[in-house]
Amino acid sequence: MNRAGQIRVEGTVQGVGFRPFVYRLAHQHRLTGWTRNDTRGVDIFIQGAEKDTAAFLEELKSTAPPLARITRLISDEVAPDSTITDFQILESACGEAPMVDIARDTSICFQCLEEMNNPADRRFGHPFINCTNCGPRYTIIQKLPYDRPGTTMADFEMCAACRKEYEDPSTRRFHAQPVSCPDCGPQLSLGEGLDDPLETTIAALRAGKIVAVKGLGGFHLCCCADNEEAVQQLRCRKGREARPFALMVRDAKTASQFAEVSPKEAELLESIERPIVVVQALEKKRCAPSVAPGVNTLGIMLPYTPLHALLFSRGGFDALVMTSGNVSGLPLCKDNNEAMGLLKGMADVFLLHDRAIQTRLDDSIVRVLGGEPVLLRRARGYVPAPLPAPFDVDGLVALGGIMKSTVCVGRGQTAYVSQYIGTLENIETLEHMEATLNHLMEVLGVDPMTYVLDRHPGGFQNYLLPKGGLNEPVRIQHHHAHAAACLAENEVREPTLCFVFDGLGLGDDGTLWGGEILMSDLCGSRRLGHLELLDLPGGDAATRYPGRIAYAALSGLVSNADLNRVLYWLSSNDRKPLPNQPRTSSIGRLFDAVSALLNVCHEQTYEGQAAMELEAIVDPNVTGHYEVEPVKEDGLWLLPGKALLIQIFQALENGEERSAIAAKFHRTLARWIAAVARQESATRVGLSGGCFQNRLLFEWTRSALEEQGVEVLVHRRLSPGDECISYGQLITAGARRANRKNKEMNACV
Repeated sequence: MNRAGQIRVEGTVQGVGFRPFVYRLAHQHRLTGWTRNDTRGVDIFIQGAEKDTAAFLEELKSTAPPLARITRLISDEVAPDSTITDFQILESACGEAPMVDIARDTSICFQCLEEMNNPADRRFGHPFINCTNCGPRYTIIQKLPYDRPGTTMADFEMCAACRKEYEDPSTRRFHAQPVSCPDCGPQLSLGEGLDDPLETTIAALRAGKIVAVKGLGGFHLCCCADNEEAVQQLRCRKGREARPFALMVRDAKTASQFAEVSPKEAELLESIERPIVVVQALEKKRCAPSVAPGVNTLGIMLPYTPLHALLFSRGGFDALVMTSGNVSGLPLCKDNNEAMGLLKGMADVFLLHDRAIQTRLDDSIVRVLGGEPVLLRRARGYVPAPLPAPFDVDGLVALGGIMKSTVCVGRGQTAYVSQYIGTLENIETLEHMEATLNHLMEVLGVDPMTYVLDRHPGGFQNYLLPKGGLNEPVRIQHHHAHAAACLAENEVREPTLCFVFDGLGLGDDGTLWGGEILMSDLCGSRRLGHLELLDLPGGDAATRYPGRIAYAALSGLVSNADLNRVLYWLSSNDRKPLPNQPRTSSIGRLFDAVSALLNVCHEQTYEGQAAMELEAIVDPNVTGHYEVEPVKEDGLWLLPGKALLIQIFQALENGEERSAIAAKFHRTLARWIAAVARQESATRVGLSGGCFQNRLLFEWTRSALEEQGVEVLVHRRLSPGDECISYGQLITAGARRANRKNKEMNACV
C-alpha cells in the first residue's frame, strides 16, 4: 500500500550535502517526491510503498551526512500525489524568517585533496577545490537559505562542466554551492601583479620574506618557521614582542617532530575543524627560538584550505609561521585593499584571491586538559554551532565583556555565540563587533527585543545599544556570567558551588573581582568568598609591571632591604606607594605577582604572559604545597594570597628552586578549592575563568575535587575565558525572564 509523508528537518542541514543525501536515499528506496531548502531547514515530500517510506525515514535519522546536525525532525502522513512520478530537488522556498542553523567552515577533505594533487584531474592545483563534505560555509554566507546566490560565490558563474557535476546526484558536488574549477572559480593574484602567484610566494618564503596570505576568514602573516631572522623581523614589524606565534606544519607526523603529540591531540589536528592545538614542545625545538619564547608549548595546526596544502606540497616546507594578519589590537584583515593598506609595512609579498570573505574568522585554539579538549579561542571550524538554552531566549542579544569579546544571539531555546572578536579598546574592533552581530541576527532571522551586557559602565558595548524602542537593557555581573555559562554548557540548573578565577571584572560592590567563590544558579549568584585583596599600584600599569603587585603585597610584611634585593629590577617609581590605588581579588593578578617574584616575567607585553611563563617553569614531579589554608572572616571565605606570597618569598630566600616553588604555588591553589568545597559539603563544583586555561591548575584542581567524590563541571564547548561571558549573560537573562513569566502566571491562577 502506498504511503506519503511530509517531513520537516531542522538543524545544520544546509550547506552540508543534506538535499543530495535525501535525493540518493529516496532513489535507493524507489520513492517519488521532492526536497528543498527553506528558511527553517529542509522540507521533504515522499511517497511509495509503506516499507520503503519507513526505511527511508529510519535511514534519514541514522545516516545523515557527516557535517549535518539534526535538532528536530517532524513527519506527518499526508495524501499521495499521483502527478509526481520521480524525485527532484526543487528551488529553495523563501519568505519566512530564517530558522535554519548555519553550517561551519571545514577543512579540505581527502577526496578533494587527492583530486587537487592528481595531474590528470581537471581541478589539479585548484586552490579553491571543495565539495559537499568540505570547504567554506559561514565565511561566505550572506543570507539564508543557503544557495549560491546568497553567498560570495555569486560572483562566479559555473562553467558547463561544473554545472553538470552540480546537477548530477552521483557526484560529491551535487548542489555544492561553492563548486568551481580553474576555468570558472576564484583566482590567485599577487599585489605586485607578478605571474605565477604560488611559485612566487614559495620563492619569497624560501628567501626569508614575510608573506600576507589571504585565507578562509582573513589574512595570515607567514614566514619560514626555521628562519630566526625572518621570525624576528616579523615580530619587529608586527610589534609583537613575545606572544607565541602559531605554526602550520605539513601533517600530523611532522608535528611530532616539533612537539609531544598525544593521540587525542593528533585527532584534533586532523579533525575537520583543524584548530590550532597547544602541545608540549620538544626540549630541543626544531623551529626558530623566537617562535615561542618563554613558554614550553607550541600552537600547531595542519593545512586546512587547498591553498595551504598547495603551499606545503609544492614548497616542500615542514613548518610555516601562520599568525593573524592584522595590526596589533585591530581586527583581522579580510579584504584585499584593506590588507594591502594596513599590512604594507609588515609583508613583503601579498598572496591574494578574488573570492570575497563575508565574515572575519580567526583560527580556533584548543588545548587538551584532563584528557579532553578545551577551547581557548572558539572561531573557525566551531562557529556558529549552536549551544543549548534551558529557557526561551528568543530575541535576547548579549554583548559580552570588554576583553576577549563575543556576542550571543538567542533564537527559541538555542543560543548562537559568535566567533572571538577581541578586546574592545578601539573603534575598529567595536565596528567588527557590530558587523558580526548584525550579520548573525540577519542570517538567523532574529529581531532583538532585549540587549544584555556587563555591569561595567565604561564598556564600549554601550555604544551598540539602540536608542529607544526596545526593552531596558539587562546588566549581568561578570563572574556570575562565567558561572552561568559553565552551568548551562553542562545543562545544570541547580545551585552549584562555582570558582571563577580570572583577570578582572567589576563586582557587585563596585570593586574589581577575579578570585570568586560563588553559589550560583542560572538566575544569579551569592558570593561565598574571594581572594584576599591585592593592591594594584598605578592601576593598569600594575598589570603591565606585575612586580608592583608583589612589592605592594609584601611591603611591611618582610624587610624592605630583602624585598629590594629580590625585586632588584623594579624602578624607584614602582616602589613608591600611590594614593587611591585600586584593589582586586583577582587570582590572575596573584599569578602575575608570583611570576614577578620568581623573576620569571616582570613586564607583560601580552595578556596572560606572566602566568603562561610561570606554568612553563613548573616541575610537575614536585608534589608539595604551602601550609596556608582558606579562612572564614565575617561569613566569607578568604583565600590568603599575602600569606602565600610570604611563604613563596621565604622559600626563594632559602634557595629553593623556582621550578619547585612554582609547582607548590599551583598545587596550593588547587588545595584551596578542594578545601572550600569540602567545608561547604559540595557534591558538584563548577570551574570557570581564564586561569583554568592553565593545564596544571585545571588538572590538579579537578583531581583534588574528584578524590573527594565531587562532580566537576568545566567548559568544553566554549572557552573558560571571557569569550563565554556573552553566553552566560544570555542564559541568565532568559532564566530571569522565565521566572518573571512563571510568577505572572501563578499570580493569575
